[in-house]
Amino acid sequence: MKTTEFIPAHAPVIIEGCHGGVGPFSFNDVLKGMDPDGYQCIKFIHNNHIPPKTTFGIHQHHGKKFEEWYYCLEGSGIVHLDGKDYVMNPGDIAVCRGGGVHGLTNNSDSDLHIIVICAEAE
Repeated sequence: MKTTEFIPAHAPVIIEGCHGGVGPFSFNDVLKGMDPDGYQCIKFIHNNHIPPKTTFGIHQHHGKKFEEWYYCLEGSGIVHLDGKDYVMNPGDIAVCRGGGVHGLTNNSDSDLHIIVICAEAE
């Protein structure tokens, strides 16, 4: 494994209906092109731009050593965590661990910008 690495930016990907949700969103796969053996516990890091009225469907993650983090950079929305809804604003973090249930709704009139970090230990 390399001890350091530089990863250039890549063009965004557009996805429709994430986890059964509604509407399109775009993301940059921050680790795209990196040697997967260099990830260690990180599965992916995505830089997401979520337009108004777009949702990530409510879904469950499995795996005891699994974590997915949503870090809000800009905008606001509603994050659903294990049956409870929270208003998400810049600086907020929502964490879903193994067995947890989560989803996301941009209920605002502007884009929601989040970083998604997904990790799973072996």
